Amino acid sequence: MSVPSFSVAWRRFQEDLYERGRRPVTVKCYGGILRDFAGSLQVPWQQAGPRDLRRFLDMPSPGSRTGRLAAATRQQYITAIRGFYRFAHLAGLLAEDPMRAVALPRAGQPIPRALPLEDVRTILLAATGDRRLLVLLWLAYGAGLRSGEIARCQIEDLQLHASPPLLAVPHGKGGRGRLVPLAPPVVEVLRGWLVGRPSRGPLVESRTWPGQPLSPHEVSRQMAAHIHALGIDATGHALRHTYATELLRAGRGQNLYAVSRALGHTDTRITSSVYVSSYVGELGELAALLPDPRAGISGAAAPVNGLAAMVPVDVADQLAAAVRVLERHGPEVTRAVQTLGKATTLAWLATLGLSSPDQLAGMRAGDPRLDHTDEEWAACEKALGIDRGWDLAYQLRDAIDE
Repeated sequence: MSVPSFSVAWRRFQEDLYERGRRPVTVKCYGGILRDFAGSLQVPWQQAGPRDLRRFLDMPSPGSRTGRLAAATRQQYITAIRGFYRFAHLAGLLAEDPMRAVALPRAGQPIPRALPLEDVRTILLAATGDRRLLVLLWLAYGAGLRSGEIARCQIEDLQLHASPPLLAVPHGKGGRGRLVPLAPPVVEVLRGWLVGRPSRGPLVESRTWPGQPLSPHEVSRQMAAHIHALGIDATGHALRHTYATELLRAGRGQNLYAVSRALGHTDTRITSSVYVSSYVGELGELAALLPDPRAGISGAAAPVNGLAAMVPVDVADQLAAAVRVLERHGPEVTRAVQTLGKATTLAWLATLGLSSPDQLAGMRAGDPRLDHTDEEWAACEKALGIDRGWDLAYQLRDAIDE
């Protein structure tokens, strides 16, 4: 039988998914998975089998802390690929289903990982120089939003003048909508961000495509890159877990239902106006419980007197963030520069056939071991990363000199 190309088979499967009521975001996700799988194959798509699927699932995953796909992600990938081949067989595109023997693994229930407020403070203060990034981080920690929900946020979804201030999330996970209360520090950041912005459109738009929203992947990537650069082993999603954990801790678990609703874990269809009023009141109490990590771990900011009181808050925040990063990484940077100097000397000696600077005294002018050209040494520096190491060290020195 004649087998269509992968692109034709995908279009047929795409139509079937829409006909069965799958949400556009799900169809788009399936398309990305299947295109990646097809691109990884060393055989035509119709000849792929379980072995090809296992090889695809075992490929390195740079965005993961472990370097491998999480169990839930593997389950999603298998569901998409297995469903595609089953459809191709039932639709008559393939004589048989090559993935019929593939079992769907249990994803398990991951344990949410909340961050210490000290780490959240570092994450937020280190972003004070990038207001765009700061909005992403506060929506994750201060509103408990997922990356996809942050990406889909529209300016018109905000109700900053309501009591309490709210953010409407019309299309959360599973298509469920909800209202999220906004704590005072979140409102403060958003109001500053919206100055001079239009009244409608993406809350955080793409720099590459002005007027278009960021993709969920880009939101996740930017937050993770910022957090990892601070030496914190977490992703932006951990800020959402921290939001939930801190609210439950502040409410001593008595507000479990309200927190669950704010996270979008339950159906939020509104049944009566009375219910809306009572729920919004409950949301206001909920938002007031969220601690502001910028105030310090004890919950209250240390008093600032004298000349320090004249320094703007954003400048003080930047200083605090810089000190925090130096406290965390300063000793490692110092040791790295010291090691770079010693190792560079040892590398140079090794190219001369020596192992100690003391042996240089035994060398004479005209020794053939000294005949390496500048080009040869430059190539050696590049191969060993010496040039890059000193470039970074000099950048640090120049930054201090400024």
